[in-house]
Formats: sequence, structure tokens, C-alpha cells
Amino acid sequence: MVKLNKITSETLHFFLLEISQQLLQVEHFFRHPSTILADQLFGRSGYSANLYSRIQNTISRDLGESKDGASQFRLKAIATFAQEMHTLIQLARQSVKEIHHPHPITEKEYSLLQRIIPMHKHAEMIQQTRLSVESIESILHDANAQKAIKLGKKCTNLQGSFQLALDKSIQSQPDLTLNKTLSQALFSISYIRQILELMKHISDTVLSISIGQKMNHHRYHSLSNVANEFEFDSEEMQIETVAETRSGSAISGIRRQSEKDQPDSEYLAIFKEGEKKSSKKNVKVWKAGMIFTLDLHLEF
Repeated sequence: MVKLNKITSETLHFFLLEISQQLLQVEHFFRHPSTILADQLFGRSGYSANLYSRIQNTISRDLGESKDGASQFRLKAIATFAQEMHTLIQLARQSVKEIHHPHPITEKEYSLLQRIIPMHKHAEMIQQTRLSVESIESILHDANAQKAIKLGKKCTNLQGSFQLALDKSIQSQPDLTLNKTLSQALFSISYIRQILELMKHISDTVLSISIGQKMNHHRYHSLSNVANEFEFDSEEMQIETVAETRSGSAISGIRRQSEKDQPDSEYLAIFKEGEKKSSKKNVKVWKAGMIFTLDLHLEF
């Protein structure tokens, strides 16, 4: 990852730690709703907001001092990442607020909801979101594109599992009567859906930071197609920044991770956003130092 100054790095660390702790409180609330848990969660909102503000301020200063294009791209991507994480925890707190306000849910009402909409399943979704968040710092620190891609795949699967569980719950209750408690739960669930959708965007941002180029799930599928073309699993892909253009855009290479966790010596493809796929022959020409002859790249 782009080298951050000590203050920015430490603030980002504590920011992610605070997000994780608040998600844990949300998870506990959905398992055992209580006024104490809700109040503790709402009381911590200022901590994450303050850390987020500090990150934005320090990155703004870093951008003003940076003259390197690749570093500026990653700094802007980290600022976007922090903004997305700030939005995520706001959504998580709102999902609790919908259940807790204006009338806190009782144990009896919670038991009834369990038969209609399994809230403990949504607690599990929040738990998986928390675990995903806790994995991000190491991905960013190591600029591990391989793990970033796995994170994106996990987020997509979580969203699918959530919708499947919700559809199954609703379809099993054809005579469902909408009341105050059920309405509160449905509004709360809508925020969980937004959290899972946002996690997909966060995984895209994490991948962008890791490889130094703009990335999204559509481009992820393109990467998977490259893996299939060379007959290996996408989880074996190693993506590395191998050069920069004059404008500061990164040029990245894909190669296969060996069984000993060491990448193969030969790049299978070179890519840059908006350009077409290179062949292995082109890569060998590039490796020989003739980068100006490389006019075919992976298309995203």
C-alpha cells in the first residue's frame, strides 16, 4: 500500500478497530435486543465520526504534499474507503435504531419475529461483515490483491445468501399480517441489505488500492476469465503493479501463485484500464525492456 504518514496510519487502524467494535455491538443486539446495548452503540457514534474526520484531514494534507501520480491515486482511494466505512457503520446503527425506536422491541415480540423473520440470521450477516472488515487492514498493508478479490467474492455471496434467507422467510408466511413490530423489522432489514451492497463497493475500493488502479466487480469477472483462459483457479491469481505510465497510472501483471505460495516467474497477462489483453508473447517482449511495443492489454 502507499506509504502513509504515522498519524494517518495509526488513525486508520483505530478507525477500523472502532468500526469492528460497533459492528460487534450491532451483532449482539440482533441476537439479544436490549436498551443497554442500543444506548452503548449510539453513544459510540462520535468516536468513529471523529476518527473519520481526522483521516480525511490528514489525507488531504498528504495529497497536497504528494507529487507522485500513483501515490495520489491510492491516497484518494483510501479517502473513499474511509468514507464508505463511515457510511457502513451509520447504516448499521440505523438498522438497530429502526428496531429500538420509537418503541424498543420486547422479548415476546422478538420471539414472534424469530418465527417470521429469523433475526439471528441477520446477526450472522453482521458477524460476517465484521469479520470481513477485520481482514481489510492486513490486505491494505500487504497490498494483497489476491485476498482483496476473495473479499469481493465473499461479499457477493453474503448478499445472495441474505436475499435467499429473506425470500424463504417471507414465502413461508403467506398470511403474514403487517403490524408495528414487523414494520420495524422490515425497515431494519432494509439497512442490512444496504450494508451488504456497500461491502461490495468497499471490496472494489480495497482492490483498487492494492493494485493501484480503479477496479470493480465487472473487472473482477474479467480477471476470472483470464484465470480460466490459462486453466487455473482465480484464487491462485497474483496481481502486482509492475510499472507506471507517465501520467502515474499503474500497469499491473497477473501471474499464477505456486503451491509454495511463491508466484511463477512469468506474467500471464499485463493490463491497464481501458486497454486490451496482452498475449504471453507480448509480455515476453515487455520483459525484455521494450515497454513501448506493448499495445495490447487486458480489457476491463
